[in-house]
Amino acid sequence: LAALNYNTKYYWRVRALIGTNHGEWSVVWSFTTEQATTTQTFALVSGWNMISANVEPSNNAVGTALGSLAGNLQQVKNAYGEIYAPPFTNTLTGWNKYHAYQIRMTTSAQFQLAGLPIVPEATPITLNQLGWYWLPYYRTSSMPTATALASISGKYLQIKSITGEVYQPPFATTLANLDPNKGYMIRLTASNGTLTYPANTVIKQSTSNTPILEPKVFVRENNVTGKNAFIALDLNANEGDEIGVFTRDGILVGSSVWQNALRGVVVWGDDEFTSEKDGASEGEELIVKVWNSSNKNIGEVSQIAFSDMTTNAKEYTLRYETDAVYFLKGNVETTSSTLTVTPQPATTEVMLNLGIASEGEVEVKLFNQAGQLMLTASESAMNGIIKLNTSGLPSGVYQAMINVDGNVQTARIVIVR
Repeated sequence: LAALNYNTKYYWRVRALIGTNHGEWSVVWSFTTEQATTTQTFALVSGWNMISANVEPSNNAVGTALGSLAGNLQQVKNAYGEIYAPPFTNTLTGWNKYHAYQIRMTTSAQFQLAGLPIVPEATPITLNQLGWYWLPYYRTSSMPTATALASISGKYLQIKSITGEVYQPPFATTLANLDPNKGYMIRLTASNGTLTYPANTVIKQSTSNTPILEPKVFVRENNVTGKNAFIALDLNANEGDEIGVFTRDGILVGSSVWQNALRGVVVWGDDEFTSEKDGASEGEELIVKVWNSSNKNIGEVSQIAFSDMTTNAKEYTLRYETDAVYFLKGNVETTSSTLTVTPQPATTEVMLNLGIASEGEVEVKLFNQAGQLMLTASESAMNGIIKLNTSGLPSGVYQAMINVDGNVQTARIVIVR
């Protein structure tokens, strides 16, 4: 027998056959097939997550679907500003299979969503708007990003994950694959798109993941703040150089390694759910620096051309805006003050990059805001880098005095526990 279709009514009747003699046909019987429900399991981390479902919930009330997360759930929101955050607000009432959702958790947790399986090739997503859309992924296995989005090729500028992976050739291909359970943000450039994912396959499709190099000098805590922007770069940089984006007060808000898969940098915005500043504020001015992996010097990027890639409008000052997509062309120039402190804020360790190598001992003194000397260290800096153990210091703002061969520089260091 051929396979039966779901949600279909079938009819049949029978008659006897004895030799060449046929009996009378029976009355007509019928039955209707039903689609079996399935359960999708989500593993959520503490902090920000972005999810989508490949099932249609049996009960699409958000409070019911996420009921098992009560006590750990801070907020659920969609791209249109609707929020579910009991007991404070509940403008987001129903789960929509055509949307992805951002979820903020106080602790890691799992939850399950039961419902009818979504058939990817039979569930087109109408993308009839310009700008950002929060995109669900229906397939039950991973697929290369370009393949998954082939039906809207040429109709989007960028797609990114909440954890900072970006697909925007030729500047970024760190989001190599789309994965089940996850949701994505896509910047649409046409209002007549219809996305249809390829069908699920019996055998899991193999995907290629080229390792993405991580910074060793411009080191930022792996902190997903729920907000970010992307700067595509055209620089006189070399493979292995590091890009760092800083606020005017010295906080490192984004970093990357110059490599084939990434000619740009993700810049993180400040998370309003945390007490400390862990990203750039809206409208805050940014500075781009480059650490040269060959001579260990740090240079600052002087701007040649700067534009907003979503509007093609020329810009003049690099400032942080959530979900911005910028293009910056510039030259890396050595600055008179090359001292860089990372990470900012720090917890148990601070890295001082002097920008130059020093054969002698480098003396470092840390003072608190009351002027008390809290730490003294004397280290060699043959590679121009000093690591300070700050695990014994309380949270606060410190003034560092760094004596390199008689040349004293100062820096502001923020420590957060």
